[in-house]
Amino acid sequence: GEYTIARLSLNGGGCVALTSSSLSVTPPVDGSVLPRGGQLPLADIAGVSMGASGMLTVAYAPYEASDHNVAKKSPIGDTSGCERHRVLRPIQLDVLAGAPEVAPFILAVRTALRAGAGATPAAVTAAVNDQPVSRPREPLLVLLNPASGSGAASALYEGSVAPVFVAAGVATEVVRTTHAGHALSVVAAADLSLYSGIVVVSGDGLVSEVTNGLMSRADWCACPPAVAC
Repeated sequence: GEYTIARLSLNGGGCVALTSSSLSVTPPVDGSVLPRGGQLPLADIAGVSMGASGMLTVAYAPYEASDHNVAKKSPIGDTSGCERHRVLRPIQLDVLAGAPEVAPFILAVRTALRAGAGATPAAVTAAVNDQPVSRPREPLLVLLNPASGSGAASALYEGSVAPVFVAAGVATEVVRTTHAGHALSVVAAADLSLYSGIVVVSGDGLVSEVTNGLMSRADWCACPPAVAC
């Protein structure tokens, strides 16, 4: 069933509610971005953050069809062969920046995103109570091979991935590799307790290096998860 987990009032009336499956904005604002009914599925949200402007930013990144049709011979109007990718559509919500409910709401959303299908009120409340609101989230360690794909990896990260992290309020530490074995040595020697995860931006060669670096550690079973993109 659907659960309402947390709620936050908006300036000028209305509210944004966190449920077990979505963020619901009532009444809907910014109709050019919000889906009909103001429902933002949690599966399409990368995170939330509070900007310096005092606006709550929702990093909304739905899948959208691109203009490039992979199936060159598909009939006009047939979108079955179109590429689909996530497109960042940040949504700004006007909330009272100094309200004590803001920080717990942001933490509840981030907790629900990590919990996925297990985002029940009890599970999120317990997780929020176990984690102080003031505790900063550890950054992601990003290992980027600028030579991968003739430079395409850097363009992909800077153009599509980094903006999502910024909009979601996710801190990063980017290491650009300079030679073969660089990522392996970084992962093998780093204090991984300082990071919430590892992001690999390259081909399968760098993924192999990171895997071997993790497996070479005495504490490999306690290492953070790695995500390749």
